[in-house]
Amino acid sequence: MKILLRNTKTHQYASGDGQWIHGRSNAHDFGKSQQAYQHAREHQLENAEVVFAHDNNTDAFTLPPRKFPLVPNIIKEAAQAATLPPGDDPATPPSTPPEFPIVL
Repeated sequence: MKILLRNTKTHQYASGDGQWIHGRSNAHDFGKSQQAYQHAREHQLENAEVVFAHDNNTDAFTLPPRKFPLVPNIIKEAAQAATLPPGDDPATPPSTPPEFPIVL
């Protein structure tokens, strides 16, 4: 059995090189549904369903796309930008974590 990602709008499959392709013969086998969902989250693939496919190219079943919140990424980037002195390289993480006041 293969674990694949399929775009629900185009019905194309995720390949190993980050492209969407027609047909599942060259689609990337993620091995586990958790790895497929992680890939979808990391690449913000909102329309990707997980397909459990038999070796004879028929679907055993599918899992619907998950909605992945983008807020944590925005908060992380904002916190990182707030701690960098002007002129510092944003690709370099700060040496100390940012301090935020606690508001109740």
